[in-house]
Amino acid sequence: MAFKRYQIYKYNSSGKFVAIERISDKKLVILDLNDELTNITKMRFQNHIKSNSRYKTDYLLEVEEETKINDDIFEYNAKYLRVIKPSDILLDKWNKTKTLEELPIGAYLHFTNEEKYWAGEEEGNLTKNIIASIVLVVFMALSINYGWGMILFCLPALLMIDWNYKTWRKDKKADINKLKELLKYKNSLIQNKTDNSNKAKSSFEKQLENYDTWKSLNPEKFEYAVATWLNKQGYDLKVTQYSADGGIDLVGNDKNMNTTIVQVKKYAKNVGVSVVREMIGVRQNHPDNPKTIVVSLIGFTRGAKELANAENIVLMNIRDEIYES
Repeated sequence: MAFKRYQIYKYNSSGKFVAIERISDKKLVILDLNDELTNITKMRFQNHIKSNSRYKTDYLLEVEEETKINDDIFEYNAKYLRVIKPSDILLDKWNKTKTLEELPIGAYLHFTNEEKYWAGEEEGNLTKNIIASIVLVVFMALSINYGWGMILFCLPALLMIDWNYKTWRKDKKADINKLKELLKYKNSLIQNKTDNSNKAKSSFEKQLENYDTWKSLNPEKFEYAVATWLNKQGYDLKVTQYSADGGIDLVGNDKNMNTTIVQVKKYAKNVGVSVVREMIGVRQNHPDNPKTIVVSLIGFTRGAKELANAENIVLMNIRDEIYES
């Protein structure tokens, strides 16, 4: 997956945060963010967006993105890494004498340009200066043939070459020992992030034993809760809302390693037959003919149950599952 930084904007009307990036000649990806800028909540594609509908914020979103084109089908996925400010990546801030603890290092394995700069990598200017020197020689040759008046035209270039000559430098590679130090530090950040996530997950799992917790969750958190709940039972599922998979909220494998897709509905009433019909269509268009599950908060209508039973769609509702356990 490629490391990218997207500019974050804020809508004038709703105040919602979005990260926007052009990913092809005809396609923009728009990533909706929560108010705390800690998660991607939704992903969508558009051909264009009105420039006066939003304004640029002082934030950048770092993601790992993956783009695939298979049989004219465009697939895109983005994983949230963190949000930073443009000032965090100014090279003046990345003084080589600073310790890693003093720098805004990312908790991921990609080496950013500023991290490599801290490790000693620098881009030289030899190529630019050589080209400028060649241009100067050409102009001087022309001035000899067509008049010395062109010397005046060459003077600025001559001064530039004289100044650049004093600062000519080759490309410098990063110090291998500093890169090793940087990688070790990054791994420690990743481990700390994982440990904190596991602690939060353990606490969240405990809260999910109470049905009132389920009722209080917003739709986004409800999807994560269902994934957590099913994974605890032996499934291996991930939330797919970032991948724009129509009708699929979770994807992965069941206990027997069968491909599994899940749609999650947090309705205040029973889920109807239309949702089951939708998932039948999604399953038919899926190449793996996956095990298909619909999870609701409260339950399902009789029509939904009958169609699901006839079409081998698994129905689960949290209220009965929690109270029965």
